[in-house]
This record gives sequence, C-alpha cells and structure tokens, in this order.
Amino acid sequence: MSQLQDQVAQLSATVESSLAELQAKASGAPALAARVQSEGGQLRGLVGDLQSKVSAADAQIDARVQQATQLITTLQERAQATVATAKDKIEQATSGAEAKFDEILTKAKALRDKLESSVTTLKGQASQLGDKATQLVTTLTGTRDKGLAALTAIPVDSLPKPMVASTQKLIDQGTTQGTQLLDKAAGQGQTALQQLQQQVGTQIDNASQQLSGQVSTAQQSLSAQIQTVVSATQQAVQQLEQTAQQAMQQAMSQADTLKQQALAQIDTLRASAAAMVQSAKGNIEQRLQSLRSQIHS
Repeated sequence: MSQLQDQVAQLSATVESSLAELQAKASGAPALAARVQSEGGQLRGLVGDLQSKVSAADAQIDARVQQATQLITTLQERAQATVATAKDKIEQATSGAEAKFDEILTKAKALRDKLESSVTTLKGQASQLGDKATQLVTTLTGTRDKGLAALTAIPVDSLPKPMVASTQKLIDQGTTQGTQLLDKAAGQGQTALQQLQQQVGTQIDNASQQLSGQVSTAQQSLSAQIQTVVSATQQAVQQLEQTAQQAMQQAMSQADTLKQQALAQIDTLRASAAAMVQSAKGNIEQRLQSLRSQIHS
C-alpha cells in the first residue's frame, strides 16, 4: 500500500469515527440524525471515490515503472547482443588470422624443405667428385703397381750376358714409358678433377645465388602476407571494439533518458494524486466541521 493510500485509509477512519460521534450526539434530534446520516453517506462516497482515484494513480505509476523497466531492459539486451556479436566476430577474425599464419608457416616449411633438398643435392655432387678422385688415384696406383710387377717379373739375370744389356735397356725404356704414361694420366686426371671442381664450384655459386634470391623473395613475400593479416585483423578488431563501445554508450544514454522521463512522469502523477487527496481531505474535514457546528448549535 502506497503512502497516499495510507492517508486515504486514515481519512476514512477519521470520517467513520467522526460520523459515529455525531450520530450519537444527534440521536435525540431526528432531523439532525437524518442530516448526519445523509451527509455521512455523501462523505463515505467521497472517500470511496478518492480511494479509487488513488488506486488508479498508483496503477498508472506502477505501469509507467514497468514500462520504463522493460524499455531499459530491452536496451540492455540489445547492447549486450551487439557486444556478443562483436566478440564473436573478433574471435572469427582472430581464428582467420591464425589459419592464415598456419598457411604461411606451411609455405615457409615447404621453402625450407626445398632449400634443404637443394643443399643435399650439392653435397651429393661434391661427394661424387670425391669418389671420382679416389677412383682415379686407385686406378693410377693399380696401374703403376701392375706395371712394376710385370717388369720385376722379367728374369733379366738368367738371360745370356749379350742379351742382358739389351733386355735391361728395354725394361728401362718400358719403365720410362710407363712412368710417362702414368704421369700423363695423372696430369689428365688432375686436369679433369680441376675442371670438375670448377664446374661444381660454379654450380654451388649459382645455386647459392639462386637460393639466396629465393630466400630473400620468400622472406619479403611472407613478411608482406603476415603484415597484411596483422593489419587487417587489428583494423577489424578496432572497428568491432568501437561498435561495441558505441552500442553500450548509446544504450546507457537512452536508458538514462528513459529513467529521467519516467521519474518525471511518476513525480507528476504522485504530485497530482497528493494534491487531490489534500483537496478532498480539506473538503471532508470542512463538511464534518459544519455538521459539528449544526449539532452543537
């Protein structure tokens, strides 16, 4: 029960007690008793009408409070929905950026594998060069050993003396020729090795330059992609945050405006009802006082 309803209830109790008192005093005068009874009915009607009006005012105040509360709640829910949507979009943007980074990392790994494969190929070529050098040395050594063994196996000492000199001369010539052939073969082999070394060195230099260029280009490309993703994600997040903040600020401003309007309307209704109660109370008290004067006269 509101404060105004309490005042009306107190007024009703005052009217009833006053009428009971006046009816008791007018019991010996039928005309006055009839007047008190008639006036009492009118006063009770005024109190009842006042109670109805006060109840209607309270109902209007409650309805306005409920309406304002619903509007404010709706604003809050909309703002919260906007914020939730912004959060979801921020998560989507972040997830998209993470997926893009994963893609970039995959490209970087593929580039690394390609570089490692190229390096492995160059190492294999260098290893083959070493194997060829070893084979060449082995071949020359075997040829020399075989030739020396063949010359050593010739039984020069068992030949007749006239033949020893000529045979020894032939052996010496064979040895000289074999040594020359071996030297020539060694020179050719060394030249071939040098040419191979130059070729492999050139290939390594060319491959290094190509790989260096590829690495530089790839680094620039990946860096640009990463920067693009980061910039786009940051921009999207900032826009979403601004949208969420603006939605919350707008909702708070509208809610505050609705609150102030509702409070002003409620104050107006209360003031109007209070003035009505005071006016009715004054009128009733004046009429009761008039009855008392009539009975006492």
